[in-house]
Amino acid sequence: MAQAELDDTAIRQILLNDCNNYIHNCLPTYLLDISRVQRSTADPIRLSDIKLVSRHQISKAILLQVESDLRVIPQSGREKWCKTRMQGYKSKHHYAILSHRWGVDEPTFQLMLKSGEQSIEDPPAGIRKLLEFCRVAATNYECSYAWSDTCCIDKQSSSELEEAIRSMYRWYRDSEICIVYLGSSSLLDELKDDPWFRRGWTLQELLAPAKVKLYGKDWVPINSSRSTRNDKEDEDIRRAIEQVTGIPGDDIRLFQPSCDRVAEKMTWMAPRQTTRIEDIAYSLIGIFDITMPISYGEGAWAFHRFMEAVAQRCFDPGFFAWCGAPSPYSLALPGSPSCYKLDAARASQLQLRGFEVSSEVRSGDPSYSMTKTGLQVKVLLVPIDESSPYTPIDTYVLPAKPKIAIPLATPSMNLTSARLHSAKSGRSYALGVVNYHPISRGRGSVSARSNYFCLLLRRQDTDSWRKERTECVVVLRCEGTLCGKVETVMLAHSARLLSYFTA
Repeated sequence: MAQAELDDTAIRQILLNDCNNYIHNCLPTYLLDISRVQRSTADPIRLSDIKLVSRHQISKAILLQVESDLRVIPQSGREKWCKTRMQGYKSKHHYAILSHRWGVDEPTFQLMLKSGEQSIEDPPAGIRKLLEFCRVAATNYECSYAWSDTCCIDKQSSSELEEAIRSMYRWYRDSEICIVYLGSSSLLDELKDDPWFRRGWTLQELLAPAKVKLYGKDWVPINSSRSTRNDKEDEDIRRAIEQVTGIPGDDIRLFQPSCDRVAEKMTWMAPRQTTRIEDIAYSLIGIFDITMPISYGEGAWAFHRFMEAVAQRCFDPGFFAWCGAPSPYSLALPGSPSCYKLDAARASQLQLRGFEVSSEVRSGDPSYSMTKTGLQVKVLLVPIDESSPYTPIDTYVLPAKPKIAIPLATPSMNLTSARLHSAKSGRSYALGVVNYHPISRGRGSVSARSNYFCLLLRRQDTDSWRKERTECVVVLRCEGTLCGKVETVMLAHSARLLSYFTA
């Protein structure tokens, strides 16, 4: 039985709903209208050829076109006609997006509001960069619109700035092409020294877009011998980027944001820098697919809030694979992405999700959660005897009859097979194996000749623990299989909280 055709009212509603969804959820708040840029002339582009337009202005233009199209609705094939018209609206209004390092004399939002009145004979470097970007977008990619973070965000409006930062990943993802300007490179071999790869915001600008094209300092494509319009599909460029960033080629080509693979993704961010300390966190929210309020001036608190948000949504035990300085606000959370120091090879030995070929191996406690007092997690506790000499290594072998040395700045210790609660000292230590194998209700195991990462724990009482600082991720290797009880421990935010709740 043939499906009934949609009536005129249904067609109208479908088109209006689809257009409104596209306009308000896919387009940036402001765009540069570059439709006046001449695509077939060698004449230099002028600032007056570019017009800053709002999403509202674009909405009016699209809806006018919709009303015009609704006058000629076909009698058959109406659903297909709707989809075709919607694709046409999108292709007519798709935009190129710029990724670059900020320099001096960048064009501002206020300048572009009056771009039609501007006549600059010798534009400064920042404006020349914008003009070249718009020329490339219009000429090489047939885009009618363009977006740049320098001049398409009204930074005088805190609400618009917050919307832009929280939407940034999506705007890069939905662009027709991301044009990357590398101001210090001309050749593929020079990528390793280009500062673009060391900036915090450019990480998401590399990962989010489906299509990316790298241009050198003279606005010539980095790999000009190739005709590809998308450098993510160029194996040579993808391999070069992988060598510079440590990001696997599959992620460069098709990255999916999520809260998993925490340790791996943090290593991508670790060598990067941002001008504002808060941007270390803000530039990661799209990559981890979380949301959080934007509040410049909060300093290191931003990354602390970010890690709390990740902990609430993450099921990956690799969240705990960090070392070094903790957050100023919690001993249970890392202070920065640089606390995650494992490379892919080392993490694979530890059976961390995201670093290994198969991510289906279940390990550890996926239900860890933040509370007011700390981070609650289930670990396999391996007790420690505080009586042996100091041994400065980062991997510890646990023989069939456990006894190994632990390197600490605090009293040195040995692992023993004694029960944890038999320790005489009220300030005893234990290793909390994070990525253990659950074997039955309340019990877990570590396999023979396998590596596991641990938390070095200091016990305040039978229920409260403090994560001790170590300068490397503590690794446990077992010569034989070890089984034991899985304990729920509270990693307290601070030693003061521990004293308060145990007083």
